[in-house]
Amino acid sequence: MKRYIVGLRVVLILAALNSALWLVLPHFIPDTVTNILLNVVRASLVIWAGWLVVTDRIGSLWGAAFAGALVLLVDHPIVGGGYFLVTGEPEAFVGVLISFAMFVWVAMLVG
Repeated sequence: MKRYIVGLRVVLILAALNSALWLVLPHFIPDTVTNILLNVVRASLVIWAGWLVVTDRIGSLWGAAFAGALVLLVDHPIVGGGYFLVTGEPEAFVGVLISFAMFVWVAMLVG
């Protein structure tokens, strides 16, 4: 597992930064452009994570699928949902968890 996380560390750090940018970018560019841009980056990171797992022989195809879920976990519930917990919005955090549960299969399929 350690080799798996170490192999994906750059992708996971970029996923966390991508989620953090969601808080900043709407102040500079329109919300629609921000949402499109950040979702394209999120999808690219999921694909990259799965590719790294297979090409670096860190894991199998199931490992690549798990990498997609891991990227989405870092990007969405941990950083994005964590922001809602820190700002005192537990209902929004629950919404993020529900969203993650609904769409994690997409990240696993793409990863």
